[in-house]
Amino acid sequence: MGGRRRHLPLAVTALASALLAVPVNGSAQEQLTRIGVVDLDAVVRAYFRESETFRAYEARREEVDAERGAIEAEIRNLEQALLNARQAEDRRLELLLDQQLFDRRQHLLQYVRVMNDQLRREYDGLAMSDRFTGELAEALAHVAETLGYSLIRSTQDLFYWHTDVDLTDEVIADLARRAARR
Repeated sequence: MGGRRRHLPLAVTALASALLAVPVNGSAQEQLTRIGVVDLDAVVRAYFRESETFRAYEARREEVDAERGAIEAEIRNLEQALLNARQAEDRRLELLLDQQLFDRRQHLLQYVRVMNDQLRREYDGLAMSDRFTGELAEALAHVAETLGYSLIRSTQDLFYWHTDVDLTDEVIADLARRAARR
């Protein structure tokens, strides 16, 4: 799965890890034979992709990214102006631009921190819904039982896995089938 990786809230990750670690057939004494992995962030994005709430979240995230890009462009322009002032040996302008550059960088840091916090809270609200976590648990169990997996883990705490054991698409498809039946 490409693109920027977003992480689920700790509570969802803990819940999913607990659900994923439960032996599917109920026999804890049975040896593990097949282990699968699921990218929970991709599952959340796919599950909520068509929801109005998620589309609003994505639009807000895009607005934040655009504003960040605009501030970064201002900083680049100020850096170029500062370089020009230094080359022209205009100390007064250099000091003024240096202060403006410092202020814009501080603003960018603050903006990114605050907006990321707000976006994280919005995303957490989506991922923590009781309906989603229930359907996720059912889909994980169904996929594991159907395909013969004894254990499914989240990819969030793994460094490497072979694509043959990635069950993300199967879980997404199972959730889609469940949604179509509603």
